[in-house]
Amino acid sequence: MNWQTSARPGSEQPTDDVNDAGAEADSSCGGCGCGAGGCGSGPRRVPELDARAIDPQIRQAAVFGVLIGLPPGNAATIVTDESPDLVLSLIGGQFAGQYAIEADRPADDEWRTTFTRLA
Repeated sequence: MNWQTSARPGSEQPTDDVNDAGAEADSSCGGCGCGAGGCGSGPRRVPELDARAIDPQIRQAAVFGVLIGLPPGNAATIVTDESPDLVLSLIGGQFAGQYAIEADRPADDEWRTTFTRLA
């Protein structure tokens, strides 16, 4: 949904208008507008959260928000600068059997963990 502002302050109203950038994105994904490739027009895109840029005081909540919000069958990759062991143990304890998890360490200061929601 886009917001359109009229000349009167405080009169913003939602519109169904699509800007030029949105139209280009829609056409690259078969026109459905999802941007994730879930429409069958191409390979499914796995969104990525680089948690290294998030304040450590709220990082865990942000990661859990992403994971809890995943619909079944969808995946997300979380990038961190430390081992994902704590998150993995918390996920295993609270959501046992609901995620398939693949962890990779491409560099000393980078962990890439992909979570796929099963149920």
